[in-house]
This record gives sequence, C-alpha cells and structure tokens, in this order.
Amino acid sequence: VGDLFLRAKANLLGDDGGNVGLAISPFIKVPTASRGLGNGAVEAGVAALLQVSLPDNWSLNFDPELDALENAAGDGRHLNSIAVVSLNRPVSKTVTLSGEVWSDVDFDPAGRQTQVSADVGAAWIPAKVPTLQLDGGVNFGLNRATPGVQVYVGISKRF
Repeated sequence: VGDLFLRAKANLLGDDGGNVGLAISPFIKVPTASRGLGNGAVEAGVAALLQVSLPDNWSLNFDPELDALENAAGDGRHLNSIAVVSLNRPVSKTVTLSGEVWSDVDFDPAGRQTQVSADVGAAWIPAKVPTLQLDGGVNFGLNRATPGVQVYVGISKRF
C-alpha cells in the first residue's frame, strides 16, 4: 500500500453542463507507505482540470499540475510539474475509455528527471451509485527514466 492522497475539487466553470469545464483540485499527500516504498514526507500540490466536449461524445482533457515535493537530500522542497493530455469517450452508459500522454518533470536539486508515458484506461460509474467511480489502466513508459509498464486501480467518491 502506498501513500494516502487527500484531494478536493471545486468546479469553476461548466458545473455538470456545457461544452467546457474548468476545475481546480488541491491535494495533500499523507505518508502512509513504508519507507522503502514512500519518502515519509507530507507533500502537496494543485491541479487545474480543463475538459472540452468534442463531437460524437468525445472529450479532450488538459490537466496541468504543480507540486511542492521534498528534496531527495531531505533539506527542503522543490517544484515538480506534471502535464496530461487525454482523449476520452464513453462506450456505454457506465463505462468510459481513455488514452493519454503524461509527462512529469521533477526539478529536484539533486538532478532534474523527466518521465513520459502513453496510457490507456477505463472508468466505471455504477448505475445505482452515480457518485462512485472505479477506474484502472496501464501506463507504458516512453523514455528510459519512466518505468516500462505500470498497472493502476483507483476509486473516487463525489460529494
């Protein structure tokens, strides 16, 4: 089990309607992972979430994020920048498929690192619980700094 991420999201534009949606999502990471898996530090960041509706039920998402991460040497914090561009389409009333390109640039003083991946995923919102989402997917690394293949699962609850 990894670290626990507590996240909130506030819609700024297009709250559940319209062709454009914009939200902001601050978060904090609570270190719950073992030392070999996590770094033991409380870290935080904020993401902007922009969704544009396209013809035939497609949507295009842009999700930039800035994080304040602990330095590898443990002597302060540094900037980390993430960018995601994804194309999504529902394939049923409860399932949406997605493809994305993801990048992460870590500006740690010990050495800058850039990771890039191409990802595929699926999300399921149960018809009887429309405020719950289960998702999962596979990330494929596109450079040497990025792990070759990663599998993920997630759960989200809308309040």
